[in-house]
Amino acid sequence: MNLRVAASAWKIRPARSDSGYFGHFYDIASSAHDEGAQVLVVPELHVFELLPLARDLDVWNAARYLIQYAEAVESWIKRISDSSGMIIVGGSHFKETSNGIKNVCAIGVPGQDLIFNEKNKPEPYERRMW
Repeated sequence: MNLRVAASAWKIRPARSDSGYFGHFYDIASSAHDEGAQVLVVPELHVFELLPLARDLDVWNAARYLIQYAEAVESWIKRISDSSGMIIVGGSHFKETSNGIKNVCAIGVPGQDLIFNEKNKPEPYERRMW
């Protein structure tokens, strides 16, 4: 059995709106689908594209700012996976948990609930900052 995997190179461009970010995500998924990919792998922390929406945000508060997009990112991954039939390995985004802010990856498998995986080896700066 052959499996066609698309590994996305996500060029972070300054988002002017959250819809611009989600449009960018859609364009990447659509391109992978058009090329016959069955799996799309998105890079870690693609949500950094949303940071320009918060003016005067310091680096210490970036993760806290970005957690507001967690549900929307997860919903988007689920919707794209279900509609395209592709498995979407959603890179990672920040999510508030009972143990603080975590860097998590949502994986969309068509017709199933999302699967979540926390980053298991945070970098020293991630532990200090977030």
